[in-house]
Amino acid sequence: MPRRAKPTVLIVGGGASGALMARQAWERFGRNLRVVVVERSGSLGRGIAYASPEDGHVLNVRAEAMGGFPEKPGDFWAWLEATGRSKLPGIAGPGGFVPRHLYGDYLESLSVPLREQGVLEVVRGVCVGIVPRAGGVLLRLEDGREIAGDAAVLATGNEAAPDDGTTESGWARHVTRIAPDADVLIKGAGLTMIDTVVTLTRCGHRGRIFVVSRRGLLPRVSDDTVPLKRAEPPPLGLPVSRTLAWARREVDAHVAAGGNWRAVIDSLRPYLQTIWRSWPMPARQRFVRHLRPYWDVHRHRTAPAPYASVAEAMAVGRLKPIAARVLDLREDDAGLRVTLRRRGADVPETLTVDHVIDCTGVSSNPYTCPNPVIRALLAAGLIRPDASGMGIEVAATGHLVAADGNPTPRLYGIGPVARAAFWEIIAISEIRQQAAEIAARLHGEIGG
Repeated sequence: MPRRAKPTVLIVGGGASGALMARQAWERFGRNLRVVVVERSGSLGRGIAYASPEDGHVLNVRAEAMGGFPEKPGDFWAWLEATGRSKLPGIAGPGGFVPRHLYGDYLESLSVPLREQGVLEVVRGVCVGIVPRAGGVLLRLEDGREIAGDAAVLATGNEAAPDDGTTESGWARHVTRIAPDADVLIKGAGLTMIDTVVTLTRCGHRGRIFVVSRRGLLPRVSDDTVPLKRAEPPPLGLPVSRTLAWARREVDAHVAAGGNWRAVIDSLRPYLQTIWRSWPMPARQRFVRHLRPYWDVHRHRTAPAPYASVAEAMAVGRLKPIAARVLDLREDDAGLRVTLRRRGADVPETLTVDHVIDCTGVSSNPYTCPNPVIRALLAAGLIRPDASGMGIEVAATGHLVAADGNPTPRLYGIGPVARAAFWEIIAISEIRQQAAEIAARLHGEIGG
């Protein structure tokens, strides 16, 4: 009898989600596995988040909690110590915020045993389609290559919003080439904005910086607060308004007792996906439309050091947050003319700047997503937009949901791709857990 071929798992995307998925698949299957990762850059574990070489671009979670395994959250710090990187200048112990490029090194190191056993192949290329076929799937690459496997995992990470030809991406390295006296308008006030300001500051930028966002909110800053220990889980099944009222009462009570609001927010983390999935779709839509920005600035906080660059620039009047909506952007002889309407104002106003940098975050509309594999899956009816407006629909099992409403066998989505299903799924702690769960399901589907 001929030997059965090794099960083959195809992973589209080689960032953090793809790297953790590859490692968890190996943890479940062992040597009896072939993993093929298709990644545009040809690297593994970098993606957008961990590709920056700047020491000033740091993790917004402490090193001691960033391990790649659900059962070993301290594994990243152990790796830093084992490799001597914990002694590098600026590394302030397991409770510190480490440069992100070091975390990229760590993620890449997780693939070492897979490479040594001949389990892993990283293919440099762009996936433009995933085709189900009898007993498996087929990846189609931009250059005409095809790769067959037993199952595929979509791990494309945070997709940048489509380029309109006028703005520059906050994730690009062009920021280092901006003239020191140039006036800059940054669209978006989240963590990518803070990275951009850190880079501009390092490069000696002296010009004005306008940070424009719909509500004018800036990320809050992390501190040494320890999460509150909960005697019982939060109530489930409440309307959004009552859930919010409950959370505010919890914060008020804890602060009145001498505590910190951060302890309450962080104590909710193990329950966030359950709360999200307990809400009916209209409730999720209301949350996304009205409350998500306020939640994000409290939940996804920044490390103290990078925020100091923003605070210092505001203190001297060089950086000005503006609560407004950009209405129009056009170029003329004077520069880039930005028309915006401030929150609560009736009359638009115009600013003229030298650069407009888009830090609005990720693309949530799959129809305008620049990634060709997303567009191809939509056209083939293998995925569909989620009604929440946060991306594509993913089942609780991690399977992608087809246009007919049924989960697509042997086709999964992990990490930010699955944000519409799980809400909080962009942080390492959630991604590593999902990777382990999908690996177990893959073993049940294609193992043996």
